[in-house]
Amino acid sequence: MKVSETIFKSIKDRKIDYVFCVPGESYLATMNSFYGSIRPLLVSARHEEGAGIMAEAYAKASSKTGVCMVTRGPGLTHLSIALHTAQQDSTPLVAFVGQVSTNLRHRESFQEMNIVEFASSITKWSVEIERADRVSEITDKAFHIANSGRPGPVVIGLPEDIDRSEVAQRSFWRGS
Repeated sequence: MKVSETIFKSIKDRKIDYVFCVPGESYLATMNSFYGSIRPLLVSARHEEGAGIMAEAYAKASSKTGVCMVTRGPGLTHLSIALHTAQQDSTPLVAFVGQVSTNLRHRESFQEMNIVEFASSITKWSVEIERADRVSEITDKAFHIANSGRPGPVVIGLPEDIDRSEVAQRSFWRGS
């Protein structure tokens, strides 16, 4: 199974109806995994802040976890307003943020930034997937953290090469 399909399945298994995004090249495979899906439906926004606010409002209105996807650099910085809102309002939200390929990290690649460091002060947890075989575990943990205790936002960095890779299917989800 592809990493992108694992992410899609994780969202679908939680009966999340909508995922909000601004299309970006750094997570094309994950976006493509939504092709033809009515539920969850991938909703394209014009601005990352709007996508994040829609995900946050969806979570409040539905009592489900809000999910959004943005690209690296400016995508994450624009999303930060929605992350801060979710943190302040205790709204469960999981944000997937595209990232440069792992072999290009720490080389000042186009729009590269340290996702974990940037998001750590406005999220319950921020993490970057470093190996494809951990995507299911990390995604499941992200949804659990977003919904446990005082709910809040979680950010998952998704490098391009990992987004496009394959992995054996494993599930660590415990029902949160």
